[in-house]
Amino acid sequence: MAGERDVPPQDQGNIGVAPRSRTVPARVAWNAQPTVRGAIMTFIVLLILVVTGVVAYRYRVPLIARITGQKESRIRRALDQRKRN
Repeated sequence: MAGERDVPPQDQGNIGVAPRSRTVPARVAWNAQPTVRGAIMTFIVLLILVVTGVVAYRYRVPLIARITGQKESRIRRALDQRKRN
């Protein structure tokens, strides 16, 4: 065919692309253990959720009062009334 170079059959799909080196890429250290990285991220997210839940429960009266615009004493009475019933 006119204008085509003589290319060995095994390299026809990679014309103009440098061959891959056999060395290990620099990013392998980060990608070496994806399950450990995922487990750490999962643990951190769960820890943040648990800490947020504990803080929200601990300060539930001021939080509910601020969100609803009611007085803290009224919220406290309502929560204590539910405990008694």
